[in-house]
Amino acid sequence: MQPESLSTGVSWTSSSVLQLIESRTFARGDRIIPRRLELMIDRTVVEQGVEVTIPAGRFPGCIRITGVSERTVRTDGGNSRAVVNVDITEWYASGVGLVKRNGAERSDSTFVSAGQQQWQLLDFGS
Repeated sequence: MQPESLSTGVSWTSSSVLQLIESRTFARGDRIIPRRLELMIDRTVVEQGVEVTIPAGRFPGCIRITGVSERTVRTDGGNSRAVVNVDITEWYASGVGLVKRNGAERSDSTFVSAGQQQWQLLDFGS
């Protein structure tokens, strides 16, 4: 559920799915992504008035939001479990929406490989 206000310090929880972490085994039942495992992410507005410069241009006055979560996943044919830690940072520009996003999914388990992604708006208003 999204908050009524996006003031600095405001927090809320929203649903998402694991998108980046991958199984290191070849067993069909161990594949994490095709199962689209859901999780809840705790999001917080951490900064306002941020200037973001990306390929689409310069966007002053952005809001920076961070999100954290963790999810336990089944590994090794169901014989083991691993905790996946999720961290995201997103920047939103007024009148545009999401302009930049960094995400990471990590685990200490030897049965899963970490994943990272970086999104940037490439073009706007052409």
